[in-house]
Amino acid sequence: MILTTICSLSVLSLAAQSKGELKAYQDAIDEIHAEMLTSDNILLVQAAQLFEVEYLEIEWSPTPRVYTFANRTNAAKRSKKKTKRKKERKEIDFTNKRWKSVANIVFSDGQPPIQTELYSYDYARHAIINAKEVNLEQQLRDYSQGLFGDVDHLIARCEGVLDVDESMAKSADYFDHTYRDLSSYLFAGIRLYDIWAAETLVDILDEVATAFMIEVKGKETVRTRIGPQIYDQIKQNFFAYRRYRIVRHALGRLHLNPNAKIDPEFESLRNNLNHAWMLTEHDPAIMSQRLQEAGNRDVFFAELATELEAIYQPQLELAVPEHFAINRDDRAAAPQLLQSISEKVLKSHELLGF
Repeated sequence: MILTTICSLSVLSLAAQSKGELKAYQDAIDEIHAEMLTSDNILLVQAAQLFEVEYLEIEWSPTPRVYTFANRTNAAKRSKKKTKRKKERKEIDFTNKRWKSVANIVFSDGQPPIQTELYSYDYARHAIINAKEVNLEQQLRDYSQGLFGDVDHLIARCEGVLDVDESMAKSADYFDHTYRDLSSYLFAGIRLYDIWAAETLVDILDEVATAFMIEVKGKETVRTRIGPQIYDQIKQNFFAYRRYRIVRHALGRLHLNPNAKIDPEFESLRNNLNHAWMLTEHDPAIMSQRLQEAGNRDVFFAELATELEAIYQPQLELAVPEHFAINRDDRAAAPQLLQSISEKVLKSHELLGF
């Protein structure tokens, strides 16, 4: 329930431009995080701890990155009998008809998706991608209303904690490469990930298939013929990586907001995933361990369903973990407590209008 004492943050200057004002906002945000960290609410503590995890931060660029494989993975090197091809870098973009024909197959609206989140997590580089300029004033507005300011940042950081399988970083890097067709055209803004996700267009150069065997599978050389067997391996690896990635993204989004938008594939499992956070004390490190111990998401979901029988079917009289109820109550109480903390901090920093 929103406290009536702060129904809006008209108390903040809407035209904050000076370094001094921005520093005042940042100082207030830092103090809110410190108060969250020392609170007795497990959800606020875990959220604050996410800000303490160190990540490489990369600024997002609206210009698509053209990312190609190193020359050592060139399939032409597999056999000395082959004539060395002339290497040409033929980049094409959305203005090209060839590009458009592929994009219309790969993307629902014929265009690569635009990152709308302020932050996202990069599975290949274990990095946080910053897409927009941080709005400190909006963060304070959110906190003052009992919402987690900079929530996209927290989601990305949570995903990073859940991502501990180094083999998936190799897969992420491979599928992040720019698509090159059989005519050696590089399609700026279209990744191998997009191609395999479409499941309709997987014609790729031999050198790209060879790169998979070397970069992902760890082969020194590839002496066998590039054929269906290798393509099947790439397909299997792609879907394993995709399953790994999207379940962690869904968990990251639900970590602090049980009503967050998630992949439709998991909508029927929303309650289970929300309850999973309560079973793990909202701790991404514990959740990550459970995911790893399960081995794959199907086992994880099956084990979770079994554990939740005690909650969903009380007539079975199964033991419910004591911390489950505490964590459930903490999640419910978090917004009002966060609002109260924010009000106190804003008063101390003279950022309230009274």
